[in-house]
Amino acid sequence: MTQVVLFLALPIGILFYYFDRKLRRKNRAITEAFIDEVIRSDRNNHEKIEHLARMFTLNQYRIETQTETTLVVTHKHLNIGAAIIAFAVLPVFYLGILFFTLYYIFIKKPDRWDMDLNRDPILIVEL
Repeated sequence: MTQVVLFLALPIGILFYYFDRKLRRKNRAITEAFIDEVIRSDRNNHEKIEHLARMFTLNQYRIETQTETTLVVTHKHLNIGAAIIAFAVLPVFYLGILFFTLYYIFIKKPDRWDMDLNRDPILIVEL
């Protein structure tokens, strides 16, 4: 039974990884459209930044810097497909999961959204 699980884990992990990447691109476009909509609104800069900070906080992002015209948020994205692939490639004593967990905690850099209303372009995203 374990061999069947390991045999199927790699294709399932690749599928999850592919769909996760696809959804991240779609969600990034939606978020950028929302940010653009907020920026174009007739609110003052403080209200715009507060609105964006509230939206990112509700979506589990961590606020690094917030001023009257600047907002920097970060978020570490956990890709379940990559974890399944790590398990399938190195299943002995669950070393794949262990290595993936160590990578996620210590090496993986968080996604960073940097918004400054006084700069052009307003939004810089580092994924």
